[in-house]
Amino acid sequence: MLPRKWFVVAAGFVLAYMAVGFSFTIGALFPDIMEEFDSATAQTIAVQSTNIATSSIICAVSGVVVHRYGLRRAGAMGILLSFLGLSSSYFANGIIYLIMSVGIITGTGASLMYLTAILATGQYFDKKHNAIAVACVLTGVSVGGLTLPMVMLKLTEYYGLQGALLVFSGLCLHCLVVLFAFKEYKSPPTHPDLHENDGGIINDLFQIFKCKVFITLTFAISTSIACIELLVITVVDYSRELGFSKEDGVFVLLLMNISNLFGRLFPGILKQLPNISVLAIPVVHCVVASMTMCLLTLVTSYWQLASLMCLGHFIHGGFYTIIPLSVIRLLPSRLVSLGTGILFSLLGVLEMTLGPAAGAVKDRYDSYHMAYYGAASCIVICSLLFSAIYISMKNPFTTREHTLNSGGETDKEMVT
Repeated sequence: MLPRKWFVVAAGFVLAYMAVGFSFTIGALFPDIMEEFDSATAQTIAVQSTNIATSSIICAVSGVVVHRYGLRRAGAMGILLSFLGLSSSYFANGIIYLIMSVGIITGTGASLMYLTAILATGQYFDKKHNAIAVACVLTGVSVGGLTLPMVMLKLTEYYGLQGALLVFSGLCLHCLVVLFAFKEYKSPPTHPDLHENDGGIINDLFQIFKCKVFITLTFAISTSIACIELLVITVVDYSRELGFSKEDGVFVLLLMNISNLFGRLFPGILKQLPNISVLAIPVVHCVVASMTMCLLTLVTSYWQLASLMCLGHFIHGGFYTIIPLSVIRLLPSRLVSLGTGILFSLLGVLEMTLGPAAGAVKDRYDSYHMAYYGAASCIVICSLLFSAIYISMKNPFTTREHTLNSGGETDKEMVT
């Protein structure tokens, strides 16, 4: 009989599959949403942007809920909120309704489900195997992005947009069963240095904002991810702009999620090589991403579109792996969770604004080209910021002055 911990991994996989996998599927529904509600591109993109942004911004609050009420209750809250948001969408009479139901309510539920899956898995594995277990859970996001677009495509074909959302809400409600695999959450032991430096959350925030390197990194990573995320948001609509069918666009979305899965593994593989800095990887990622965004405006064939979209989403997956690696390097362990929450909150704000902005550009110029050029320009600026961070971390005097993570690590370890 399998140990209980592997059932927990399977349960976490299901929650990630249904919660975050659906977030990356909403783009496949854009043509149906625009046709059903006669909405502009900017308004339609706001549905997915709000969903993804809400799940990021609410992450810090979700952590408090899990600590206060436990894994099962927090997971149940998330599942019920997702069910409520999706099922109430059956009665949607306008795009604003969908932004509230699918965007805010379902996005909040997704945040709770996702965090519950990650924390539950971490309780059953030691440090050596925890990364592998969590990686298995996170593959649920990519697998959801692979399969759910085709599922939603078939559901909308048989039941229409609102009927498809109602059916999916019922599937989401079945996730309540997997919560029985979890035990109640136990907070990790307090770091021994915490009592020496504990001055409350205000003091912790003050310390984080004093770390110039971390603040620069937060802005650069958040901006890069939000700009690259425009690809997964606009892929179906852009494929139609180029003269391809909705089904062709959904298939590209499927391929993008395959590449995203490998992209999440790539930084970890690079880190196994000698003299590879975790702070140098984003520089290369940004250069490739900016070139990809520019080349997308020159696409003339379907496979050119698919190849460039997959490359962009490969980079997108890599950035999500870079987040914990870089935050751990720059902040002491007691501030990592708070620092990560700040990063994801900024990311959520940018996701909520850049998506609709790209849609507004499409409505004005009848093309995504200007939006892609603008995103590429922002990514180039981020590459310069990443380069500055890497250079500053090579300088031991700058490292001591502008970072907080001085708990016994050498300057060489800080950089590599």
